[in-house]
Amino acid sequence: MKKALLACLLLVACASQKDRKSDKEIFVYEFKIHYFKKCLKYGFGDSPEIQRILALDKSGYSEPVLGMLYIEIDSLAKKRAMYYKLLDINSTKEHTGASKKERVLSNCLCDYNSKWLDSIIKKKYKGN
Repeated sequence: MKKALLACLLLVACASQKDRKSDKEIFVYEFKIHYFKKCLKYGFGDSPEIQRILALDKSGYSEPVLGMLYIEIDSLAKKRAMYYKLLDINSTKEHTGASKKERVLSNCLCDYNSKWLDSIIKKKYKGN
């Protein structure tokens, strides 16, 4: 009887861990996608073209998975976009309009895959 109870308990505990990992993957994905979209929005100055692209984009989840973190992500992306604009202003290299747009996309993609963003996500996930 004890062995059967222990086996059932072990199965339940393992199943719970699997669901927890799934929750973390959803959290990370939604955080990164939302950050990337906001980075593009602020990096391109909320242009009508970017608004159209983001409106057509269906990546992410329809329900608010991150709760109040959406506001923090928005603020984080806005600050990061301002930082990149300052870097462009202080840059000694001449950039054409197309080159600056490529840099916005490149910066947002680099942030998406960065350890910097991963560490923020890890802290926020542990805080939830």
